[in-house]
Amino acid sequence: MGWKVIKQVLLYLLIMNLFILIFIVLIIILQNLLSNAIKYTSDKGKVTIKIFTDKDKFYITVGNNGKSIPEADKENIFKKLFRTSNAQEQDPDGNGLGLYLVSEIIKNESQVKLIIEHLKQKREVKIIQEIKRVSNN
Repeated sequence: MGWKVIKQVLLYLLIMNLFILIFIVLIIILQNLLSNAIKYTSDKGKVTIKIFTDKDKFYITVGNNGKSIPEADKENIFKKLFRTSNAQEQDPDGNGLGLYLVSEIIKNESQVKLIIEHLKQKREVKIIQEIKRVSNN
């Protein structure tokens, strides 16, 4: 086997490992968001997950119709070990690391945004990734 073939195999293995790593990170993010959505939704509540594209953006949204985040807590929601007042009441054993972990992973990606929206009777966490189009020229 020549050096050129060895380099191609190593490059292939590196690329495959990067895809696996990206997949694992995506699973960690979704697991944390879904866990929160399920935990803070009532028994007859609704949890939604949507994955879609719109123009030059890729979206992942996780939502529920549970209690909304108190206004006073919104600015701290992504801080390490922070727990909202209603989260402390509903799940006293939580540790406040879920959304912090998600935000830290996403913070390292300059093209990704993490947004929490409060809609009528519903809360959504959105992850937005801008897609860079490759021209055919």
